[in-house]
Formats: sequence, C-alpha cells, structure tokens
Amino acid sequence: MDCPQVPILGNDDEKALKLATAIAFPQASRRTCTRHLRQNFSHTLADKVGLPKQERQRFIPHIFGDNGIIAHGTDHMDIADRLQHMAESAENRSVQNLIELMSPLLVDNAKGLERPRLHFASPLWTNNCESLKQALSWRSLKLVELVQKLHSIIKT
Repeated sequence: MDCPQVPILGNDDEKALKLATAIAFPQASRRTCTRHLRQNFSHTLADKVGLPKQERQRFIPHIFGDNGIIAHGTDHMDIADRLQHMAESAENRSVQNLIELMSPLLVDNAKGLERPRLHFASPLWTNNCESLKQALSWRSLKLVELVQKLHSIIKT
C-alpha cells in the first residue's frame, strides 16, 4: 500500500510565502530556488562581508556550481559535511559565518532529493525559466526532445 503523497513546495525564500505555505501545508516538504540562494549568498558576501568579487568567485562555484557541493553531494549529510569542511577551511571569519548560516537551508533543500520514487531533473532546482535554460543549455531542440525535457522538468 502506497503512502499518501506529501506535496513539495518550491519558493524563492521569500518570508511571507514560506510562512503562508507552512500554515496551509504543514506536512509539505520545501525546496528553495538555488538561483535565489546563490544570489543571496553572493550579495551578502559583497554587501555585508565586503569580500572582493575575485574572492567571491572562488567560493560561490564550490557551493552552487555544476560541479559544486550541491550538485554532487550524495545526500543531505554529505552536503552538510562538505559545507562544514568548507567553512572550517575558509580564511575569512565572515565567510565562515555565512557558510554556517546558509548550511541548514542548503541541507534542508537536499533532503527533498532523498524521497523515494522522486526524481529531480537537477539538484540545482530553480523556480522559474532558469530550470528550462539549464536543461536546454541554451540550445535549440527538435520538438519531441523539447517536450521530453519539459516533461522531465514538470516531473520535478
């Protein structure tokens, strides 16, 4: 006998939406848009930490890039371990604090990937056309291929 499906809700980490969905759907799993997490992380490094662009560009791909921690972590515990190691090895204390602050949200995001019978097209999920652009790699496809890609994204 199958268990009832628990909905997965995605958002851009907007506080009012998170609160409303938590009230309306208390059992739902939540995913936050990777693009928004990356932007928030980058802006915080720039505006609050004051880290120069060259330094930011060293850290951000290690977490959010196609070959980064989120894309290649095997499960939420692996991602947590990798983030902790990155925080410990960061030379800048503010960067360490920011990684530690972001880690719970990134780890919670990864937990959504671990549900049985659930397939995500990409662990780097985004809540807008970014998912389609990433899936297509900005190239043209034949109609059948496009429909298959769209179906894969919709299943996510």
